[in-house]
Amino acid sequence: CVLCIHADHTLQTVAFALLIPVLGWFLLKELASILRPLLIAVFLAYVLMPYHSGWRKRVGSAASLLFLGGATALAVVVLALVAYASALGLRDEMPRLQVRAVHLTRSVDAYLGANAPWARSHAEGEKPAEERLAEQLSGAASPLLSVAAAGLVEACVVALYLMFLLLGASRFPDKIRAAY
Repeated sequence: CVLCIHADHTLQTVAFALLIPVLGWFLLKELASILRPLLIAVFLAYVLMPYHSGWRKRVGSAASLLFLGGATALAVVVLALVAYASALGLRDEMPRLQVRAVHLTRSVDAYLGANAPWARSHAEGEKPAEERLAEQLSGAASPLLSVAAAGLVEACVVALYLMFLLLGASRFPDKIRAAY
């Protein structure tokens, strides 16, 4: 039956068309911790290679790679450390910021109560806005700190990948020529 074979082939094509993007998305999500730093390192290596070819003639290949790779890796890690230190500073400032936010919320609520009672921030029986704000601010600090710590680890992985890419990149054209 020719129609049965054609229908079976169409069904198989539709199944593959649906399954391949789903599996691709799943793999990208699961491998993000590996692929994201690798792609950043590949981009940085692509940017650094023209500088390496210019410096290689003046100071030598190994010194050029060591300097460019080391300086870039150091810059990436320092930027991640600055972001992490900023997140730590925000965590330390959080109690003072919460007190200030509660004070501002109370003053706005008092102003609205005096001038526009229909626009108050809470109804009877609800938590006041300053309590809700304090809860939300205290819950926001720890995820921010964990994201900054993950960024620091990822920056170290980018630096490691970058060093390996730059060390292998100097021999890459010779390997391509030898393959053909």
